[in-house]
Amino acid sequence: MKLFSTLLLIINLSLFADEKLGGQEIIERLDRTLAINDGLTRARLSIKRGNHETHFWKVNIFKQGEDVLYTFEITHRKPVAKLLSIKRGQNLTYYNVLSGNFFGIEQMEKMERVLHSSFTYLDLSNLSYEANYSAAEVNKTKTETSETSILKMTPLSTPSYKYLELQVDNTDYAPRKIDFTSQEGFLIKTMKFRYGKIKVRESNSNSEISSLNRLEMTDNATGLVSILEFTEIDKDTKPDKIIYEMKTMFEK
Repeated sequence: MKLFSTLLLIINLSLFADEKLGGQEIIERLDRTLAINDGLTRARLSIKRGNHETHFWKVNIFKQGEDVLYTFEITHRKPVAKLLSIKRGQNLTYYNVLSGNFFGIEQMEKMERVLHSSFTYLDLSNLSYEANYSAAEVNKTKTETSETSILKMTPLSTPSYKYLELQVDNTDYAPRKIDFTSQEGFLIKTMKFRYGKIKVRESNSNSEISSLNRLEMTDNATGLVSILEFTEIDKDTKPDKIIYEMKTMFEK
C-alpha cells in the first residue's frame, strides 16, 4: 500500500509538471521567442496582395527595455511612418511622416492594421502574452512527420481577440503558428513562425545565430499575406532614451 501511494504521488507530480509546462510556461516560451533584442533590429516588411502585387518596407526596430520605436522606410529613402510603443503597448502613437499627421492609438484602435498589412498595432506593440493571456487547455496532435500541442489562450485584458490557439513543437516547445479568433468567433488570421540564421553585430564583429527570423501573417478573409523578416541584430547601436519621446518622434 505504501509503495502504491508513492507511485501514485510520483504520477500526480509528473502530470502536474506536464500541465504546467503545457500551459503558462509555453506562453512564457512564446514571449521569449518573440522578444526583440535591446538595440537595433533591422527587418523587412513585405505585403503580398491577391493580384500578386507586393509592397516592401525597410523596418528599423529600436528597443530599450519595454519601449520600442519602429521606423518604416521605402528602400533608400527617409522614414514614411513611425510607430512608438511605450511600456509594452500601454501607450501607442503612430506618425505619418509624409502627411505630418499623428495620433495616439486608443484601445480598440490597437486592432487596426499597420500600413494596410495583416499585422495590427497590437501585434507589433511588444505585447507580453504571458501577462495578457491565460492557458485554457492543451491538446496534443500527431502527424506522420511531427508531434505538436495546441494551446488555447484566453485574454485577461482588452482589447483582444476572443481567444488564440498556439501550436508548438512537442520536443522543444518552439512556437509554430498562432490562429487568431475574433470576438464574433471567426478565425480571422494565422501567424506562422519561421526559423533560420540572423546576422548579429556586437563589439564591432559580425556573426550569425539560429533564431526566429520570420513572421508570416495571413488574413483569412482577404488572403493578404504580410511577412516581417528579421535580417540583422545590431547590439552595438544603443538607442538614446530621447528617441522614445514624442518631440523626437516628429523629427524626419
